[in-house]
Amino acid sequence: SYLAPLHNPVNLLGVEIARKLLPRVQTVGVFDTGFYKDLAPSHYIYAIPYKFYQKNKIRRYGFHGIAHQYLYWKTNGILKKKVNKLITCHLGGGSSVTAIKNGQAINTSMGFTPLEGAIMESRSGDIDPAIVTYLIEKLKLTASNVSDMLNNQSGYKGVCGKKDMREILKLKKKNRLARLAYEMFILSVVKYISYYLVEMGGVEAITFSGGMGARSGEIRQDIMDYFRFLGFKMDSKKNKRNSLVVSASRSKIKVLAIPANEELAMACQVADKF
Repeated sequence: SYLAPLHNPVNLLGVEIARKLLPRVQTVGVFDTGFYKDLAPSHYIYAIPYKFYQKNKIRRYGFHGIAHQYLYWKTNGILKKKVNKLITCHLGGGSSVTAIKNGQAINTSMGFTPLEGAIMESRSGDIDPAIVTYLIEKLKLTASNVSDMLNNQSGYKGVCGKKDMREILKLKKKNRLARLAYEMFILSVVKYISYYLVEMGGVEAITFSGGMGARSGEIRQDIMDYFRFLGFKMDSKKNKRNSLVVSASRSKIKVLAIPANEELAMACQVADKF
């Protein structure tokens, strides 16, 4: 809970209530980090003294793994083939981007906690770590104050005062800070897609999901416009109506918009074990 304050407390509460109300029913934990258990050391080790990994297990864990694994399965089904190189973008209140090669996650934007990576509604995403020490040492904030700020008062909420992207989309043409927050968010996602495109030597498909990724054609278009030089083409009508495949038939990279279904993914994983 200390590392994932927005998620773990309520998840543990669900376990406690289930054990109390359904004492004879077996409880199974499906972990959001499980999809990333086979990352290479070069992807999960941080460039800090190695002893902190050995003794304290400070490493990249990755999150949203259940959602990203579901997107891999669903993308294969929709395209009716095994997609060997795929980038999945789960864009919602929390946002993450994952590179998947031959069905295995090889890299992901979230790290030791869900705070790392793309800019999110109230989380800062990537920042210079020296900002934390500056806030504590020079501005005399406590570690708890800084943690709360980075998790609950930052992201596009911190930039423009709004954390609902639907409001920002309406305001960005007239409000300078709303426009700034939007552009920062788009670029933070583009950064990770670009990184993984190079790392995998190209991709066959990019799949968007989450409240924004699956429902906002404008966000998908603004992100994918950066990759036109790769032969990407959007089908504007399909994108506007949030079709499952939103790229044009002649596009070299297939782009999909798939609603998240983590509940189904968890049920399938549990069924596989019993």
